[in-house]
Amino acid sequence: MKKVLILSYYFPPGNMTASERIYSWAQHLNEHHIYPIIVTRSWDHVVKNSSDLFKSSGSKIEHKVHENYEVYYLPYRSSLKDRALVHLFGTKWYPLYLTLAFLSGIREIYSIWGSPLLPLYKFSKKILTSQKDIKLLIVSGNPFELFHFAYKLKKQFAIQWIADYRDDWTTNELHLSTNAFKKLIQKLSRKKEIKWVSTASWFFSVSSHYVKKIQNILPQVPGKVLLNGYMEENYNRNDQTELSDDFTIVYTGSLYAHQPIEVFLEAFKKAIDNQLVIQLIFVGLKGESAAVKKVMNICKGYERYIQFTERLPKKEAILIQQQAHLLLSTCYADLLGIPGSKLYEYIALKKPVLVCPPDHDIIENTLRETGQAFIAVNTEEAFQLLNKLYQDYLTDGKIKLPAINESAIIKYSRKAQTQVLAETIHKLI
Repeated sequence: MKKVLILSYYFPPGNMTASERIYSWAQHLNEHHIYPIIVTRSWDHVVKNSSDLFKSSGSKIEHKVHENYEVYYLPYRSSLKDRALVHLFGTKWYPLYLTLAFLSGIREIYSIWGSPLLPLYKFSKKILTSQKDIKLLIVSGNPFELFHFAYKLKKQFAIQWIADYRDDWTTNELHLSTNAFKKLIQKLSRKKEIKWVSTASWFFSVSSHYVKKIQNILPQVPGKVLLNGYMEENYNRNDQTELSDDFTIVYTGSLYAHQPIEVFLEAFKKAIDNQLVIQLIFVGLKGESAAVKKVMNICKGYERYIQFTERLPKKEAILIQQQAHLLLSTCYADLLGIPGSKLYEYIALKKPVLVCPPDHDIIENTLRETGQAFIAVNTEEAFQLLNKLYQDYLTDGKIKLPAINESAIIKYSRKAQTQVLAETIHKLI
């Protein structure tokens, strides 16, 4: 067995999608004769909204040994900036948090000292000192400050390391800002990203577009696509779940300002006006006030046809999706390479997906490959599709899919994607 050390902020029982990425490696790397040791932070509370990510957690180091891997959970203590976010968001004192965030952003670029993540670095250093047979470090961002830790550990131990980006960092187009302070942080961060990640032996991200963007600033580091995928064991009972009585459409996860959800919502309202009885459920969106407000402003007068849920345990969220007749995906306007975690959940469910509007990229291409896509470019096309699919529902109680591509679906499992990581590990050590 080859030992690898994995440093990640996210890991179960933390109930974020990013946790599943690392957990799947822990579960399946042993099948490729690789033994992972994970160092992460404590998660002794359920995350219901973004502020919960920054709450203090744990009082002592916990070491849990499983059959295929072991994990160290380190106590996490919120920083002053984190506490300010939790208490000042939405108040007149919020500018104080923004000042602290700016100062913290500067600190993160130049120093690891004062970071609430510092225990992860110190403990990783301790493990590498005591276990000389660990020859590879894998660091998953974000937080991208963890790449600074990898840079320092590389210098101290001459160890090879892999940068797992998930989403990209300073090349990320989704979070660009015109704010002068944020632009300064972006500029300084770019220099540090190049400095730190240039010492990596390899990097991964979740789409070919992201990989190309990162390689534009780091041409000397080999990069590869490592998709998010789905956990197979979560979807073993798909065919045994009864559909909702009413025609139900489900959207899962976050909804960003860049996503033109209004294209679908206008079609949805038109369908209601034409006597289609439809329920629309946004799973996990209730805690995102700006997104809820946007939807409800568009759908005034249609409130009784729309539901929002809090972030739910995985099993509950999957059950709601399993009971749906149709799943909904919407692109990020003018942006490419953003699959979103829901894409792979939708694939695993083997259900029809209305893509409205499409990205003409990874979401549309993937769902066409698996045989699940119904594409609507504009509101009129979406309305016509809703009308047709609703008639299918009235006739057969469900929506017909021409042909599901089972082999394509299998390759998008997290287990299959772990093989991509394993192949790279064996190339390096």
